[in-house]
Amino acid sequence: MKEPEPRSLKRFAAVVDELTRAKPEESRLRSRMQEAGLRYCSDPVARLERVLDALSGAPSGPKMTAGEPAKTKQPVNGPKETSDGV
Repeated sequence: MKEPEPRSLKRFAAVVDELTRAKPEESRLRSRMQEAGLRYCSDPVARLERVLDALSGAPSGPKMTAGEPAKTKQPVNGPKETSDGV
């Protein structure tokens, strides 16, 4: 996995700085996301997810929709039994 360049990290840091303000200025956030190579959207969680995905180098997976339960990984052999046999 290729690590982001220091210059890119500064751009991502600028995005995160704006995202974490009590009231982010949307026009400033839009331009900082564009400078970092990120597509702007109005959803605060999606914006942060885009920054994290870009920093990790991981491609964005399928998105959950509101009300959809989170998928959890189940053990291959089923749940572990406790010592009392339950």
